[in-house]
Amino acid sequence: MSIGSPDMGTMQDVTDVTMSNIGSGTTPGGTSSMWQVKYEYEYLYAYYPSVSICPTRGTLLVDDKSLEVVALTGGGGSTQDSFESFIVSKFDGLEYGNLYQLANGQVWEQVESWIWIWVWVNPRVPIWNDGGVYRMKVENIDHAVAVRRVSR
Repeated sequence: MSIGSPDMGTMQDVTDVTMSNIGSGTTPGGTSSMWQVKYEYEYLYAYYPSVSICPTRGTLLVDDKSLEVVALTGGGGSTQDSFESFIVSKFDGLEYGNLYQLANGQVWEQVESWIWIWVWVNPRVPIWNDGGVYRMKVENIDHAVAVRRVSR
């Protein structure tokens, strides 16, 4: 169901929501999109939150909270510069200089000095262009690191 008002624009309900500082979901029509919360911090804890997006206003409604967001993919974002894949095989964490082989065949190198040890198998990763710098966020790690593509 979509809701709307003259001041908010058309709202799109979102299902299959994954939230952190980057959220992704699927609209009832099957369109997938990824959004990033900007300049806000809100502690939201719900197993199945009611989520709606207003792409024209850059607003995410989670239950009764309203957050400012920007589209990374779908819903108005550039899909050429943004995509989601997963790291092939075991993942040992983030560290400057690490190479990450993705399921789509691309290899990305971490170019930001940021270390996080996390052992995971085939973690999901969205990658997007953030003002000329590509960022990668690994599933279950809140910080997105700067990366550069080294192959394909």
